[in-house]
Amino acid sequence: MRNERPSSVQASDKWMRMVVYGYWITLAVTLLGQVAVYVISDRLSDAFDASRYLKQYVWMPDVIMVVLLGTLEAVMRIWPERKDTAIFITGMALAMTLALFLSEKLPGALAILLLPMLAGMFMLKSSYIYISLGVNWLYLALLFGLLPGRQTLPFFCEVAIVAFVLLVAALCGAGVLKRGSDLFAVLEKSHKSVQELLVKNAMMDRMNKIDALTELYNHKTYHEYAEKLAEQQQRSEFPLQVAMMDVDNFKQVNDTYGHWVGDIVLRRVAEIIRDHMEADDFAARYGGEEFIVLLTLKPLEQSLMVVEAIRRAVAEVKFEEMGGKSVTISIGLHDFAQGESKADFFQVADAALYEAKKTGKNKTVIR
Repeated sequence: MRNERPSSVQASDKWMRMVVYGYWITLAVTLLGQVAVYVISDRLSDAFDASRYLKQYVWMPDVIMVVLLGTLEAVMRIWPERKDTAIFITGMALAMTLALFLSEKLPGALAILLLPMLAGMFMLKSSYIYISLGVNWLYLALLFGLLPGRQTLPFFCEVAIVAFVLLVAALCGAGVLKRGSDLFAVLEKSHKSVQELLVKNAMMDRMNKIDALTELYNHKTYHEYAEKLAEQQQRSEFPLQVAMMDVDNFKQVNDTYGHWVGDIVLRRVAEIIRDHMEADDFAARYGGEEFIVLLTLKPLEQSLMVVEAIRRAVAEVKFEEMGGKSVTISIGLHDFAQGESKADFFQVADAALYEAKKTGKNKTVIR
């Protein structure tokens, strides 16, 4: 049970509780029948022995049934891990009790031996169905062979008919469970296929949006996001800045140390950018050694502090692959102005980056 999902456990507990309710209902119906027989027999027959009837056919079976059900409720509370076994055994005992005390006076009462089979079906245990069939057949043989006054042809016929009905019920019940198991397997396989498809779609969606090298968003995703963000800013003004970042002298890094070292540099710069982003910010690899960051819901001064922190953090990294040397980045920062288009927004930041590169690099220029 530990590996089952909570919903599966709750569903199983619900069905088991319904079986127990069925046992209590059986007791209640038995009591009503006993009262009805007592009232009718007492009025219609002068030979009716009320004292013997109450003792043999009411008090004895009812007390046994109450004790059985009370014990079952206690076991389910104290040892919940054993409740399915307890429910099945209690069903067997209830059915045998009723069959023993009622079959003499009530034709067809032996059919109550179907009760544990029904419990096994409710609990989806085919083993319980077959165990019930074997035990009930043995019990019927004992009833016919050992109880005095039962070795009659009518009672033998009733026992034979009930034994056959139990066999048919067992085969039908086991067949229903097998069919249900097959359907469940098909549904599980279908569910697994749907999950695999969802995972593949999610992976494809990620591949379409994420840059494989840096794990930042890619060029295409930036334009989609920036378009929506610009539209929202036009409808309801809120602080919005864009920062264009470029790794200084990156071609020299590739030419001197190799492209694999250049990839390491880009991944490390991306990690630093990501570490400084807040939940409402957006970072993407724009192309080559260029990165673009959208900063939202903060004034320009605070955004400047963020990009400057990124610039200083990049400059402090020493790359072992480059003999302990570091790289720097240049940044162009622009504050979105009301009425600007997405293209204008980007172009101003790009111009600021160009100025930063032309005037010394490793700096941030605001426009």
